[in-house]
Amino acid sequence: MAAAGFAGTLLRYLLGLAFDDPGGPLASDPASLGWGTFAANVLGCLVLGLLTGWWDAAGRLHASGSGTVRLAASSGLLGSFTSFSAVAVAAPLSGLAGSGDTPLLWFFTGLTALSCLVAAASGLVLGRSMEFKARPELDHRDHPRNEAE
Repeated sequence: MAAAGFAGTLLRYLLGLAFDDPGGPLASDPASLGWGTFAANVLGCLVLGLLTGWWDAAGRLHASGSGTVRLAASSGLLGSFTSFSAVAVAAPLSGLAGSGDTPLLWFFTGLTALSCLVAAASGLVLGRSMEFKARPELDHRDHPRNEAE
């Protein structure tokens, strides 16, 4: 778990350098918002949704015995890679905060939250469909989550 957390933290740092460091390959205007934080949060939500959908469709989400891998991937790696608290700090500290552009800061925060929800939902759908396509013997209509339909 600690090694996965370290890896997620390192990946987030490198992504932040790429987007937010003035010499980074994807750097934007230094006075802009934290696009590295935005990218990390959206990408992390997409991957977590994908893994959760895959685990759910394969019947491994609540299976015993492989919980360590799921925890290391979700809470360790992706938990340290993503952080909404970073948005809460990055937005007010951006160069726009001093310019009085409060509506843009609120827009950025809302855009981050909405983008993360869409990415997570998309990942769930994609993860489930990947497992059902890889294993045709799993009939998604017979999946426990669909019995109520």
